[in-house]
Amino acid sequence: MKFIIIANSLTISKEEIKDIAGEAKIIALDGIANHLLNINIIPHAVVGDFDSIFAETIVNLKKLDVILYRINDQNSTDLDKGICFCKQNGATEIIIINAFGGTRLDHSLMNYRTLKRHYSKQCRIKIKEQQSYLELFTNSTLIISGIPKSNLALLAAPLAATTSQGLEYDMDNHILEFGLSESTSNSLKAEQATIEIAGSAYLIHELNCQVQPI
Repeated sequence: MKFIIIANSLTISKEEIKDIAGEAKIIALDGIANHLLNINIIPHAVVGDFDSIFAETIVNLKKLDVILYRINDQNSTDLDKGICFCKQNGATEIIIINAFGGTRLDHSLMNYRTLKRHYSKQCRIKIKEQQSYLELFTNSTLIISGIPKSNLALLAAPLAATTSQGLEYDMDNHILEFGLSESTSNSLKAEQATIEIAGSAYLIHELNCQVQPI
């Protein structure tokens, strides 16, 4: 089952949400629900500690039978809470949008680091940002299909050895180490490439690319 988590960061357009949501269930994190109601997007559920959602929004959501899942635990972020809610409700794929930007750099950095904490091969989790996806992989072989010259990058999380076939700059047991050695500004050489990851690394790729672990 596919879920879309909308983080409480910058405002987001109705069109952008509809483009990605499809039949997925929309989960709003806390105060972003205020904005969603203003643009006539009704989430399946609102999750968080409810420190930024308006009382009026809560009243209106109750009238619409939206699930309100309040967790006061301050040792986890609203995104942590949202991912756990999705997994508890049968998620096999989670796409997070609106995760970066806003006024809190610490929140943006924590959002991408959260992928490592919740990594599971049974439920793929990725962040969509503008024209790219970011996803964590551990000890995986990936088949990547897409338009030739599509950009991609691999960032250590925190250490991995990578081997590839079909990239503009192929790697042969290349060591990725957090802050010391990364692989950016790479791209597909043709329509398909294979990447082997021993360890953990973040893959960033354009929206047109399809990534299939094997």
